[in-house]
Parts: sequence; structure tokens; C-alpha cells
Amino acid sequence: SHIAHLVNRRIAFVNKKLERIGLLERQIVRLQKHISVLELRSNKYSWTRVAIFFGGLGLALLAFFLLNRWSGIGLAVLTFGLFAFAARFHARIERSLARHKQLVYIRTTQLARIHLNWDAIPPAYPVDAIGDHPFEIDLDITGFRSLHHLLNTAVSREGSQRLHAWLLATTPDLHLLRQRQTLVNELAPLTLFRDKLQMNSLLASKRSSEQLEGKRLLHWLDAQQSLS
Repeated sequence: SHIAHLVNRRIAFVNKKLERIGLLERQIVRLQKHISVLELRSNKYSWTRVAIFFGGLGLALLAFFLLNRWSGIGLAVLTFGLFAFAARFHARIERSLARHKQLVYIRTTQLARIHLNWDAIPPAYPVDAIGDHPFEIDLDITGFRSLHHLLNTAVSREGSQRLHAWLLATTPDLHLLRQRQTLVNELAPLTLFRDKLQMNSLLASKRSSEQLEGKRLLHWLDAQQSLS
């Protein structure tokens, strides 16, 4: 019957939701364990760099005054070489640590959206309400605990504003909506791609401000592509 069909669909939806929640929670646990390991390695490299710098510099000075000038210079060059080598590996660990922390942040906010934990959902970039809009206020489209707040995962200001404009469209374009739905269906299974894109965008935004301007984000992406 129709009712049984609806019940089965509801059960399937709930099971899929619980499966998604369990998957995200397990991923967060694994990422946090990896973060702990990386933090220990980072601390070791920090102390190693300190030991190499001061220990090597001290030995170089002793050799310079007690042995000869060239011995001191040789030890100094060796010290700076070892220090640069350790710094390079330390920087790799720090980059990996930053990426893992951003992935934990992404997973945590995804869980918050599933549970409607509004306090844990990052606030959307503020947009001005349209006073005479037919449904923006009545349907809680914008503002805190709104549809825009729930759906907005944009890192750039322009992205947040574009989502705002889409949600407030009073005369939807059916052809345009189908195009967007096609793109969403293509992106939906690309979880790793979407997470990496958001992670890199967040890493870029931390170097400038809370939310990037679109042009600055595109410039950063072009710079990363030229380096690869």
C-alpha cells in the first residue's frame, strides 16, 4: 500500500542517516588519533631543531677558538645543513597536521548539520535582509538558525551571497534548476574531492581572514597549481 511504501522509505532514510553518522564519528576518531601522533612528531622535531642549532653552534664556537678557524666554519655549515634538513621535515609534519585538523573540523560541522546543532554550525557570512521579500522572514531563509545558515558551506563571501540569492529567487528558472541538480548529482559521490576542496579553501582563508574574497581565493588556487 501507499502507507507501507512511505514507511519503508522513512525507515531507509533513517538507516542511511544513522549509517552516515556512524561513518563520520569513526572518521573523526581516526583523524584525532592521527593528529595525536603528528603532534608528538612535531614536538620531537621542534626539540631536535633546538638541539641541533644550539648544540651545533656551541661545538662550532669551541672548534673555532680551541682548534682552528676552518674546523669551526665546517661545523657551523654542517649545523645549518642539519637544521635546514630537520626544518624541512618539520614543515611537512606541520602541513599534514593542519590538513588533518581541518578535516576534523569539516567532519564535525557535517555532524552538527545532521543533528541540527546550531551552536556548532559555523555562522554564515552576514547578508542584508530584503524587507519586502515575500517569504524570507516568514520561512527563516536567512539569519541565525535559518536555511541559509544550515546549507551554507561557502568559504568565500561571494559564495555565501550567491546561495542567499538562490534561496530568495521568487521566479525559479526550471532549466537552470535542472542544470544545478545535474551538477549536484555529479558531485554527490565525489566525497574526497569535495572535502579536499573545502579543506584547501579553509587553509587558504586562515592566511587572510575568516572568509575569502572570491578573487583572492582564485589567485591562491592559481598559485598552488603553478607550484605543483
